[in-house]
Amino acid sequence: MTTRFKKNRKKRGTRRNAILPQIAEQVLLPVVNIDKLWSLIPQEAKEKASKDNVPMIDVTQHGYFKVLGKGALPENKPIVVKAKLVSKIAEKKIKENGGAVVLTA
Repeated sequence: MTTRFKKNRKKRGTRRNAILPQIAEQVLLPVVNIDKLWSLIPQEAKEKASKDNVPMIDVTQHGYFKVLGKGALPENKPIVVKAKLVSKIAEKKIKENGGAVVLTA
C-alpha cells in the first residue's frame, strides 16, 4: 500500500461520525398550521361559537404537538388552542383574532 491510502484510512468517516449524534437527537413532531385548526373543531361547536362562547381545541387529541403560523383563521371567530408547542407567529395570529393559547406539558 502507498502512503496515500494510509492517510485516507485514518480520516475515513470523521465528518459523518461528528454529525450522526446531532441527527439522532432531532425529534420530528407532528405539526398543524392555523389554517387547519378551524376544520378540527366539531360542527356543533362551530355553530355555537360567538364572542362569549369560544370553542377550545386540544390539538394533542388530534395527534398534533406543534401549531405553526401558516395561513389565517376565520375573521371574528376566536378560538382557544391547547398545544405543547406554538410558534411565535401562530400565537400572534391567534391573539390578534381574539383567541388564546394554552401550553400543556
